[in-house]
Amino acid sequence: MKEIKLTNNEIIYQFRLPLNGANMYVLISEKRALLIDCFRDEYLLKLFVKYGIEEVTVVLTHEHWDHASGVEWLREQFPSCKVLCGENAKENLEDSRKNMSSQYKALITLRDRTRKSEVEKANIHPYEFSPDVLFSNREIYTWENHMFQFYFTPGHTSGSVCILLDEKYIFTGDSLVNGNKPVTRFPTGSQKQYDAITGPFLGSLPGEMKVFPGHGETDELKNIIKYIL
Repeated sequence: MKEIKLTNNEIIYQFRLPLNGANMYVLISEKRALLIDCFRDEYLLKLFVKYGIEEVTVVLTHEHWDHASGVEWLREQFPSCKVLCGENAKENLEDSRKNMSSQYKALITLRDRTRKSEVEKANIHPYEFSPDVLFSNREIYTWENHMFQFYFTPGHTSGSVCILLDEKYIFTGDSLVNGNKPVTRFPTGSQKQYDAITGPFLGSLPGEMKVFPGHGETDELKNIIKYIL
């Protein structure tokens, strides 16, 4: 777990999935927690115990197993847990083939059979679930004193979104990762849509905006945008 300070000295907790380095981000206010993407992590529960968390909200950048596999696990711990996603992700979350949770083990072990034990240790299971709240393109959502703006950014998947926080920070999911070109070959992905919609949107943002990517370290947009050029 890593602590990242915002300009107002609030902290975003960054968790990384050991299996492939996917990021999960956590904001805490009083006894409430908001997560951007989620996977199973026992240290997350310890953090929740430390702050006496009673209410959990999960916002998904997209539907893939490394970004949404913790939803059902969290719902077991917090039955009132509310899950939000873009309206285009709903169908994919409800289909284990489209969200790739039924295929990820084969995909990882085909590349490297020595990672079979890591895959089993990750304890990720195929899932098909429905979100609680669907948001539309450019919709605004407020949580505590924060404003979130959602932008549909198809390409990696049809349900991918980027999330602006207080117009200062952006959570990009796998629409922009630090260190690699975004992947558009998975189910519902489209390089054509990425080039037409997502690339221009990201290119229109201030270069100094801090990016919280789906994989890799946080950095200013001007230092990461090179991966989509």
